[in-house]
Parts: sequence; structure tokens; C-alpha cells
Amino acid sequence: MTSAPDLSDLIREGRAGRLSQPDFARAFAETRILVLLATPAEGDSVQPLVLELPNGEPAVAAFSGPGAVVDDYLQAAPHPIAMTGRELLEMLPEGVGLALNPGQEHSLPIEPDEVRLFGFVALSPASAPDDAAGAPAEPAGGPEDTAHGDAAAPEGAPSREQ
Repeated sequence: MTSAPDLSDLIREGRAGRLSQPDFARAFAETRILVLLATPAEGDSVQPLVLELPNGEPAVAAFSGPGAVVDDYLQAAPHPIAMTGRELLEMLPEGVGLALNPGQEHSLPIEPDEVRLFGFVALSPASAPDDAAGAPAEPAGGPEDTAHGDAAAPEGAPSREQ
């Protein structure tokens, strides 16, 4: 690819059926995203904004850019950092999902049990078989059923350890 895809565009293309689930996952790995931190990053340790998915499970919020961030989220976690989807997937602890562009029209929650498979496909070479795995399906309620839950980072929020 010549330039990294935009997260909103990826979600839109995937929902329209113009991007396969494995291609979505691989493109996400190359996408530049914005992650909000509750405190400034210190070394390899970060405390990202963790929201509650509709099913009650925790998810790290990731945004396509500053324009996609809801003000309430900035108040809870006022320190933005840019990274790739690959970097986020590599630091995400087990048991934590993703909330992609929460609060926006083109958003996508990925539950913790789906993140492991999503990350495997996203971090695999493009030559891996497309039918091996895929990105999560759209939630039953559609795009509006995204992570609009508690914007405060819970105790034991994920920290980056490399």
C-alpha cells in the first residue's frame, strides 16, 4: 500500500462488503490510529482509555484521528498518542477488546474473545489463506451499538510491557 488507510474508511468499506474480513484485519494493522491515555506515557507503560462494550467487557478505545474523539473521552484521558493498529494489537492484553471510533457513525466494537483471532489475522502475512479466520462480524444492533459505556479506565487497566 502506498499510504495507510483511514480507520473510518476501513469500517465503512467492510460494512459495505467491499473489504473481506481478513483484508480488513490486515489493513487495520497498517492504519494510523489515535489512542487516548489517562496519564502521560512513561517509558513502555501506558494507561489507555478503557470503555465498556455493550456486553459489559472492557475495550481499549482507538480513533481514526482527533476529529473522531468525543469530548467526554478527552476529559477522561487527555493524552493522545498516535500508533499503528499493529502496535495496539501487540500491546493489548488478553481479555480486553477494542472499541474502534466509539461514539461515531462508523464505529466497530470488537469483543475480547474476537480480538485474539482478529489480531492473528491482522499480524499474519497477506499470503495467509483468507478462509483461515476473519474480523468480527457487525454487532447484532448495527453500528449504533458501539462502546458508549463508562469512559473511566478501570483498575488494572492494560499497561504496555515489552
